[in-house]
Amino acid sequence: MAKLLIRDLSITQQSRSYSGKISACKNPSQHSQSVTPGNVHDSQKHDTLLLGYETALYADAAYSSKQTRETLAKLGIEDQVQRKGYRGKPLSKGERTRNKEIAVTRAGGERPFATYKRHDGLARTRFMGLAKNTTLFGLAAMEANIRKGTQFLLLYGVPKICSAG
Repeated sequence: MAKLLIRDLSITQQSRSYSGKISACKNPSQHSQSVTPGNVHDSQKHDTLLLGYETALYADAAYSSKQTRETLAKLGIEDQVQRKGYRGKPLSKGERTRNKEIAVTRAGGERPFATYKRHDGLARTRFMGLAKNTTLFGLAAMEANIRKGTQFLLLYGVPKICSAG
């Protein structure tokens, strides 16, 4: 079973902005992505990143809502979404402690975005239009997964396959 991390990246070009979201298992490979125009709130697209076999969802406070908690409970997914305070109702000490504990796991999800910005030039988008930027984001995700797979093979070698008989 997988623990799901959702991370966000905002990329801009002049007056246009796009928000990329990836979901990754606790292992470093990414398994789904979503790219939306910058004016779509992060919390509106998190359902598109769920594949159905996740055991826990780790996300930042932008995804914190009663609706998200109800959806996760209905799907049997552990709620590890950070809580956010509201005007006149700040976070309790227990909620702040919980957020810090969740942040430790979520920190690993930031690495793909650092890679996207450093290796793939995604600090700023080069293209106009959602379709082109979605393609670029997808290619960057595939490249990152191939790089991770290569590193794994270099460290652990190719598994031996035993034939029966």
